[in-house]
Amino acid sequence: MALLWVDGFESYGTSIGSAPAPANVMGRKYATIVSESSFDVETGRNGVGRCIEIAISNGRFHTPAFGTDRTIIVGFAFKYTTVAQTAYVSNLFTNGTWGLTLWFDGYGRFKILNNSSTELAGGSVDCNLKPNRWYWIEWKVYCDNSAGTVDVRIGNKNVLSLSGLDTQFTGSNYYNQVNFKDNTTIHLHVDDFYVCDGSGTDNNDFLGNGQVECLRPDGDSSVAWTPTGASTNYDEVDEAQHDSGTTNVASSTANQQDEYTYANTSSLTAVKGLMVSTVAALDSAGSETMQTVVQSVSTESLSANHTVNSTLYYTKVFVEEQDPDASAAWTTSTVDAALFGIKYI
Repeated sequence: MALLWVDGFESYGTSIGSAPAPANVMGRKYATIVSESSFDVETGRNGVGRCIEIAISNGRFHTPAFGTDRTIIVGFAFKYTTVAQTAYVSNLFTNGTWGLTLWFDGYGRFKILNNSSTELAGGSVDCNLKPNRWYWIEWKVYCDNSAGTVDVRIGNKNVLSLSGLDTQFTGSNYYNQVNFKDNTTIHLHVDDFYVCDGSGTDNNDFLGNGQVECLRPDGDSSVAWTPTGASTNYDEVDEAQHDSGTTNVASSTANQQDEYTYANTSSLTAVKGLMVSTVAALDSAGSETMQTVVQSVSTESLSANHTVNSTLYYTKVFVEEQDPDASAAWTTSTVDAALFGIKYI
């Protein structure tokens, strides 16, 4: 697998200019988050959907740990609103230890810094980025003590290429976590975020300027879980802002599963991959196991087991890079025809 993570920030609240909601919703999906209550949900890039604004100094969020491939690729839409301030915009970590940074100086210039905040040789580029405008940013790093490389693209154009450098600043020769941080309040906005590595044959390089589209359930296909009140299961799990269990479906019977139809894609011409997110909790203390279900035509794909061990709602994710029925890239039509759901183990 090469596609590791995608987020369009569509499910962290519906009120523009307000903090993510319900409280700590991002912190129950991302591995670490600081000052989430001072983030804002804002209108997304091109006036579509939502994005996240880090609206406080030193606010940040941090992905879970991925694999150990030596190449990592990060793409995201970027906007800032306050000039003459700096931000450690996109940072690479190894199992929680900071290693490398794409740093912004508040005047339109990016620099590549190591974990001592020292610029890598040649690692500065003046991009003349203006405030209050969206830009598409991608950067790729090969982690090595002497043969490391860094490439930065803005709007699909390569603006910086470094090679033959030390890009390894931990004891491990890989980066497996991505962090966004606004350290002096440029009011960093992030949208359409992806992470890939260099493994496999698909999505192992820059993906190019793209959009993350959020789809939600719009009908029942085959259902066995018990809804709290509605006559249709999908109506219990389709909210744009989850309601902490006011509506839900529940099961305690092994191998019971729900499968739902989803709204069709609307703005995509090609599909790089899917990440299915399920918000789950227990109704009492303990530990249970569930899986995410993806069905394309007659082929069913199941995620690894998700452990559910809290009465608080946490988001469980499953990345499905290929259409499991065709063993090939998804298309908009195969996504539109697919079913997604949950299985109790």
